[in-house]
Amino acid sequence: MAYKKGLGVDWYFPTEKRAFAHSTVATSDLITVLSEQYLTTKDVYNAINYDDEAKEIVNKFIQKGYGNYLFRDFVHTNSKLIYRKIENGEIIHIALKDLKKHLDKVVDSQLKVISTEYVGRYNDTTVYDVSIDYKGNRELITVEKKSLDMQEPNSKWEVFSDLPLTNGEKKYIVQAVSKKLHIVSIEPPPKKYEDFSNEEFEM
Repeated sequence: MAYKKGLGVDWYFPTEKRAFAHSTVATSDLITVLSEQYLTTKDVYNAINYDDEAKEIVNKFIQKGYGNYLFRDFVHTNSKLIYRKIENGEIIHIALKDLKKHLDKVVDSQLKVISTEYVGRYNDTTVYDVSIDYKGNRELITVEKKSLDMQEPNSKWEVFSDLPLTNGEKKYIVQAVSKKLHIVSIEPPPKKYEDFSNEEFEM
């Protein structure tokens, strides 16, 4: 559910009184338009390409168990408090009081960090190759940590990928890398040189 508050919009789950997110009106308008063009919450999520704020809000509904519900019922006026869901190929109607009985079981997040490899350090930037499971597919992305002298915080993390990752997903990836989970150094071992300083050579 979305309700305007000041210059923005507060977002609520149907059975809860506390807002779980706040967005701009532009983001709310985008979500509303997509809810009219696409059917389920998952469909709307997959249709969002450039608005990270919108993607995070819709993903909250998915993680709550509303992935297979008709998302327009959450963004349009719903005076009858009846919500529609696709279940076993059919659309069923669910009253507000019965929503919790029909939530989708969310087993795992759609994003998991599989492994992280330290690539190297270039000037003030440390580079990692990160393997992730994203929506069931294994993907490789790049994460960089740039040191910032005389600043607070003293470093800046960036995630580089063509995937439509939300800010929350990027934050999760950075946390996994910063904790050095499964990090394996792939730097070549230092080259060893023999010491010939005390040896004599025949001319």
